[in-house]
Amino acid sequence: MTRSPLSTTIHSIDSQPSFLMYIIYDLIEAYNEVLEESPVTTKAFTSATVYAIGDIIAQRSEGAERLDKMRIVRSLLAGFIGHGPLSHCWYNFCEDVFQNWLGWTAWWVVFPKVVFDQTTWAPFWNNVYIIMLGAMRCLHWKVIWGDIRRTTIPLVVSGLKLWPAAHIITYGDVSV
Repeated sequence: MTRSPLSTTIHSIDSQPSFLMYIIYDLIEAYNEVLEESPVTTKAFTSATVYAIGDIIAQRSEGAERLDKMRIVRSLLAGFIGHGPLSHCWYNFCEDVFQNWLGWTAWWVVFPKVVFDQTTWAPFWNNVYIIMLGAMRCLHWKVIWGDIRRTTIPLVVSGLKLWPAAHIITYGDVSV
């Protein structure tokens, strides 16, 4: 039986998602293998990549005609040196607190974890990030302290728009 051009096109479109799913699955599997072998380094490189991409997006959203490459490098370094390794420690600590200290392992424990994360880790990391960026820019400590005082609450409040939903997935499905 001969297929019409439309039928052939629809058939090839239908098979592409399956092929893409295999590629995505293989990439996730490869990432998980590397993560298992070297968790801190993998998380450092992952955070560096995400922070660099995030800064590029932020600069474009701010209307920058030319990207500030040093700003991108600072964000990349903050992700690599700070966020990746510290997040690794934080999530392991958080799991230990809830599973071993409190003995909370039921499905609902994701909600106290999110509250704990948003009231402790979020302000801590935001301030470490401000300190790291300020230090990389050689800002005076009074300027950095002023940035911390001015931005801590707004950053945490702004983060509440995204992170609780993201952390329901993080704390619910992703192993540390």
